[in-house]
Amino acid sequence: MNDSTIPVFVKAGSFIPSVPVFYSTNQYSSQQLTVDYYHSPEIKQAEYTMYEDDGHTRDAYQKGEYELLHFTQRSNKNGMTFRFTRDGGHYSGAPKNREMQLVVHHAGVINTVQVDNVQIPVNENKEQSDYSAELKDDNLVIHFPWKMSDEVTIQLN
Repeated sequence: MNDSTIPVFVKAGSFIPSVPVFYSTNQYSSQQLTVDYYHSPEIKQAEYTMYEDDGHTRDAYQKGEYELLHFTQRSNKNGMTFRFTRDGGHYSGAPKNREMQLVVHHAGVINTVQVDNVQIPVNENKEQSDYSAELKDDNLVIHFPWKMSDEVTIQLN
């Protein structure tokens, strides 16, 4: 048994954020952020809020030295919509931009992916592009940039 074969039970409609492996909190960064979403047709809306601060400042929340990242999902018969927004204060070392990866588990049939106004072809790897979408084994993996000054909307049909 290894990390890829251990069964993990996740509630439908859950968002699970993660970052690349790090060995000390001094190395932690969410500049490369993966958000796994576990889709189910029965779940029409879901949301999650991720709290983040510098990991060192005492009472960072009270001082406004933090940010909140909000992930939402809405489904209907036409498809799914994801929104990524942020609020809260700012903290030292916060990424100004993030390289995002959204993994939609059990995505089903997806014909189109649109991130804001950018149409992303599914399963067409474009060299030199910040955007990509790959559907494999019923999981849709979308790569996109997120400027922290903006919100991002992703439409799946």
